[in-house]
Amino acid sequence: MEAWPVWGVIGIILIAIEMFTPTLFFLNLAFAAILTGVISFYTNIFVWQELVIFILLSFVMVLFLRPLFLKTKNSPEISGIEGKYIGQNAVVVTKVDGKGGRIAIYGEEWNAKTAEGLEIEPNEMVKIVAYEDLTFFVEQI
Repeated sequence: MEAWPVWGVIGIILIAIEMFTPTLFFLNLAFAAILTGVISFYTNIFVWQELVIFILLSFVMVLFLRPLFLKTKNSPEISGIEGKYIGQNAVVVTKVDGKGGRIAIYGEEWNAKTAEGLEIEPNEMVKIVAYEDLTFFVEQI
């Protein structure tokens, strides 16, 4: 009996396990199993040799490939409000204080408050430092 289909099934099972436990560990084992199946298909080696190849490939994949997967998986991507508004300057439309007010940025008007409770008059520039719901917290420049 040829063992390469078994290695393919093991690889598919390991991919399914990785889908339910996103640790990026079982994906490495899946790649090792599939590569072992490919090697088994093209060579005439014994099952114990295939097991040794699987163990070695698993070790190499976990040691070298997993850090690359984790690096790309955890790369921070700033989008939404953080990427577009936080840290930007805006113009005060109506007086902004600790209770509320309005600012304009990118041709849009937003609710705004000052965290310190200071009053900022219309037409002054402010910097957006945070947000909560649909209200920006600003500080005077």
